[in-house]
Amino acid sequence: MNFNVGNQIVLKNVGRVLVISAFLLASCAWADNQNEVFVVKPYLQLGDHPHLSKPEKLDVCWFARGNKDKWAVESRSECAKEWKKNAEPVISVLENSQPTKVYNFDATISDLAPGAKFEYRVLKNGEEVFKETATARKNEHQKFRFVAFGDMGANSEGQKKVAFQIYQNKPDFIVFLGDIVYWNGLLNEYYEKFFPIYTTTSPSEKVGAPILSTATCFGVLGNHDIALSDKDSQDAVSLDKFGDNALAFYKVWNEPLNGPLTDWHQPSTTKVKGSEEKVKQFLESTGNKFPRMANYSYDYGNSHWLVLDANPYMDWTNESLRQWVEKDLASAKNAKWKFVCFHQPGFSFDVSHFKEQRMRLLSDIFEKTGVDIVWAGHAHDYQRSFPLHYTAKSNESGKMSVNSDGTVDGALQIDSTYEGNKDTHPKGIIYVVSGGGGAKLYGSIKEKDPNIKKEFTDKFISDTYSFTVCDLSDNFLDVKQISCDGNLIDEFKIDKSAGAQDHEHK
Repeated sequence: MNFNVGNQIVLKNVGRVLVISAFLLASCAWADNQNEVFVVKPYLQLGDHPHLSKPEKLDVCWFARGNKDKWAVESRSECAKEWKKNAEPVISVLENSQPTKVYNFDATISDLAPGAKFEYRVLKNGEEVFKETATARKNEHQKFRFVAFGDMGANSEGQKKVAFQIYQNKPDFIVFLGDIVYWNGLLNEYYEKFFPIYTTTSPSEKVGAPILSTATCFGVLGNHDIALSDKDSQDAVSLDKFGDNALAFYKVWNEPLNGPLTDWHQPSTTKVKGSEEKVKQFLESTGNKFPRMANYSYDYGNSHWLVLDANPYMDWTNESLRQWVEKDLASAKNAKWKFVCFHQPGFSFDVSHFKEQRMRLLSDIFEKTGVDIVWAGHAHDYQRSFPLHYTAKSNESGKMSVNSDGTVDGALQIDSTYEGNKDTHPKGIIYVVSGGGGAKLYGSIKEKDPNIKKEFTDKFISDTYSFTVCDLSDNFLDVKQISCDGNLIDEFKIDKSAGAQDHEHK
C-alpha cells in the first residue's frame, strides 16, 4: 500500500530482510486505523460562528483523497430516531499530491440545542463510514468544562498519556495553546504527530484518545506553527522549501474569521514567498483564513475568549491593533468571564523565555476590560502567577516599546495573599503557562538564572507532563492542573458570587 504522510520512507535491504523504519510502521498502523476511507478522520471545529446562537452550529471536518465521491453529514439529538441531513460539505484542495489530491471537507451541523448531546455521522456514497457523539456549545446559563494546554505535537509518550487523561475528563471544548506540531507547523507533521494521537479509535495511554471528534477544539498559533525560527523571523515562509506542507495551521483549523485585517501591520513574516504557482495554490487552499485567522474571538457559555498571535512579527504597540483588542474585550458586556490566550507568555519564570516579554504590552488593556485569566504555553512546564497588575512604561513620545533584548520595562504589583482555596478573590489577573502537553520538558529549575525575577510566580512545576482542566459555573471557576498520570498537581478557584469579596482588577 502507498501512504502519503509527507515524509520520505526508506527501506533498507539487510540480506533478505527488509528493515522497515518505526515511522513507516506507525504510519501503516494509523492508515489502518483510518480504514482507508479518510486521510484524517472527522474532527469538530467551531467554524465561523463566534457568537452564541439558538439553535447552535458546529463544523465537522475531515480529509480524504479525491473529490468525486458523494459525502454527507447527518445528525440527531441523543434521543431521536431519525437522522437529519445537513448542508453539503465545502471542499478545498489540501494537498496537491500524486496521483490523487487530498481534499479538506467542511460541513456545518446546524439546528443543535445549546448544551445538548447529539450524534453525528459521515456518509460516503450513502454508506455510513464514521459516527460519534458530542455536545453542542453551552449557553450562558449552563455549566461547562474546558481543557487548555500547549506544546504537544512531538509524538511522545507524554503527549499520548496527556491525551488519554484529557479524554477521561470529558471536556466540552479544548484549547491548544500553540506549538501544535513540531518543528515547523507542517502538514506532514500534523499527519505524524497530531492526528494519529488525537483521533484514535479507542482511548489508551499508549496511543492517545479520540478527543478531536468528541470535543470542539480551538487552535492558537505558536512559533513552531509558522515554519520560521526566531533568528530568521523577519523572512517570509518559503513555499518553494515547504510546498503544500507550509503553514498547515490555516488549513487544519477552522476558527472564527473576526480578527483584524492584517494589512494594518503586514510585515514580511506573515507573507509567503515562492513560485507564482505555489503561492496561488497556497492561497486557494487557505481561502480567507490566511493570515486573518491568527487572531480571533468567540463566546462559550457565559465566557468570552480572545485568541492572539504572539509571534515576534506582531506589533502590539500598533494603535489599530490595540484598539481592536480593547474593542473586542469591551464589547463582551454579557460575559461574566473573560479569558485571553496566546502562545508566548509575557510572564514566564524560565531561562529560555523569561526575556520574551512583548505580550506585557497588552496588560493594561486586559486589566481595563476585566480579563480574569491569561493562558499561554511556550515554556514546557506549568506556571501560575500571583494575581498581578502590570503597566508597561511609556517613552517620551508616550508610546510603549520593547527593549532590544526582548524585555519590557514597567511597574509590577502582585497580590501575594491570594492562594486560590481559602482566599478565592484575586486582586489582579492570573497568568497561567500550561506548556507540558508532550514536547520535551524543561526539567527542574536547576538551570535558573539568578538574574531572573520570580516575584510574580506562585507555582512552578517542570518535571511532569500536564494539562489544565477548568469547571465553570455562573459565578465560580475551579482550575486544576492534572499530570499525565492523572494526579492533581495544582488547584485554584475564583468566586464571583453575590456577597463575595469584589473580584478586583483595579
